[in-house]
Amino acid sequence: SSNARLIGNVSGATVAEGCGCYFRAASADRDSERYVFFDEAGQESPLMNIGGRNVKLRLIGSTEPPNGVRRRGERFSKRYASGGVKVRMVFVAESVCPPPYNPECVANRYSVTVTAVEGRRRQTIKAVGGCGC
Repeated sequence: SSNARLIGNVSGATVAEGCGCYFRAASADRDSERYVFFDEAGQESPLMNIGGRNVKLRLIGSTEPPNGVRRRGERFSKRYASGGVKVRMVFVAESVCPPPYNPECVANRYSVTVTAVEGRRRQTIKAVGGCGC
């Protein structure tokens, strides 16, 4: 069925320990360590679970500001692809670490609209999380 869930939680040993971007479904428990998007710094590719399997994504486009997000409410998008899978993520900054660097503020928080397309199947979900260290 084309209405079956396309976006799932990344499977395997995925614990957000290092720097990177980690997002969970907005409907998930706030302390959940089950991610729909897992991009750990130092790993070759971000991961998503699409159609029941972990897929390594390739960034194909981004409108993220080159100097980073500076204020709450700022929006940007990223597009990824892998084989027949296409993913678009639209980010809205919920909280931003202000310059100068402050070790107490370690990550920017975002609400994200994630749309995945594979063949005729398409699913859009809301996700929350952050990027930082």
